[in-house]
Amino acid sequence: MNIEEKARRYDNLLRHASANIGFDKALKGAESEIAIMRNLSQGGFKVEKNSDSGGADFTVICHDGRKILMEHKRASKSKYADGSLRVETQRSRNSKTDPSSRFYDRDFCEIYSIDVSDHKGREEYRFVRSQDLTQHPRYATKVKALQKENGRTWFATLREAIRGL
Repeated sequence: MNIEEKARRYDNLLRHASANIGFDKALKGAESEIAIMRNLSQGGFKVEKNSDSGGADFTVICHDGRKILMEHKRASKSKYADGSLRVETQRSRNSKTDPSSRFYDRDFCEIYSIDVSDHKGREEYRFVRSQDLTQHPRYATKVKALQKENGRTWFATLREAIRGL
C-alpha cells in the first residue's frame, strides 16, 4: 500500500470517527493507551499490553521487578461543579443476571492510570491506587462508577503511586 492510499484510508477513518461517537471514543482510547505505554517506557518501566479478555489493560514491570496490573482510563470531558476532574471506572456492559458485574472489583488491578491531557492541553496523566478509589455504595467489593480527582491520592507519576503498594 502506497502513502496516498494510506492517507486516504486514514482520512476515511477520521470522517467515520467524527460521525460516530462510539468509534471516536474507541479511537481516542486506543491513542491514549499507545501514549501511556510510550510515556511509561520512556520513564524506565516495561509495559506489556494484556489481551482484551476482560482483565486489566497493562502489566507494568517496575524497576525492582514487581509486576503491577494497571487499568487505563481517560478523564471525562465534563468536570464536577468544583472543577475537579472525574473518571468513569466501570465496564461497558454488565451481565443480565448480575448488575454488579458492570463495576470493577476493588482488587481488579493495583493502579488506574488516567489520561488528563484533554484538560491540561498537553500529554499528562494521573495515577491512583485501586485501594484509594471510592467504594460503590451498593456493592461493597466494587469500585464506584464515577471517581473524583483529589490531590491526596491522585499522583502525577506512577513512581509516586506505587510507593504505597
